[in-house]
Amino acid sequence: MVERTPDKEFFTKVVGVTKSNPDGSSRQDIIARCKIGEDLELIHQPNNRHDPNAIAVHRRETGEQIGFLNRDLASDLVRDAAAGKDFSAEISDLTGGGFFAKKTRGVNIKIGIYRPR
Repeated sequence: MVERTPDKEFFTKVVGVTKSNPDGSSRQDIIARCKIGEDLELIHQPNNRHDPNAIAVHRRETGEQIGFLNRDLASDLVRDAAAGKDFSAEISDLTGGGFFAKKTRGVNIKIGIYRPR
């Protein structure tokens, strides 16, 4: 398979990382198992009661949710997806945590946007 080059790449952070998932799993515990460079899946949730443009961020390998994209970015990407564009996402950095400190863990990601095929 030929690897495609994105038309645009940018970095953003995942929001909602301190919340629990609907199944009760801790996003902080899931993030503790993540690795830089790990592929992610962006899943539009049109039936989300807070925002019909919500995009959840999941680990591709396990399907576990680590959070959401921010509202403004999600709205833009939903519009781009409707125009036929594709996306890729991967973890670019893991923040916080630490052995001695109880710091909140965070996730920075790189998103690639591809033109319609």
